[in-house]
Amino acid sequence: MGLLNKLKGGGTGLPEKMTTQEALMVFMCASILADGYADDSEISRMRGLCVRSPIFQNNTDSQDTRLIIKVESWFKNKSFSMADILTKAGASLQAQHKETAFAMACDIAYADGTVDSDEEKLLTDMYQQYVPISEEQAIAIMSTFQSLYQSA
Repeated sequence: MGLLNKLKGGGTGLPEKMTTQEALMVFMCASILADGYADDSEISRMRGLCVRSPIFQNNTDSQDTRLIIKVESWFKNKSFSMADILTKAGASLQAQHKETAFAMACDIAYADGTVDSDEEKLLTDMYQQYVPISEEQAIAIMSTFQSLYQSA
């Protein structure tokens, strides 16, 4: 974002520190975008997570939509890589929300019934780099969603 845009308050630049909602939305959106397309089941799952999560409980549907659009603009901005955005989001989260971010990303990744290699790589990068949690925690979370979304 250029200096004039910063003065005007415009642009799609990343904030110095994201809010908890913004950071969690980054991880959910990244999970949707990992395989290159947004599946309807993944979008529905993200909306459902917002409705059920105490972190988003005071938001209206319109506020959640604005938040999704804001985060999506960061991913569309060619000035930032996905790694830049995930690094900033992970650094913005308090320790107790790092596992939440990973769980929300897993929930969305597994929502369509399969996790492809791009989604698996992103989830691995998430738990190892962006929201560091133990491998045991990551396996337990992934196993839960794998069981939940497996087909009959």
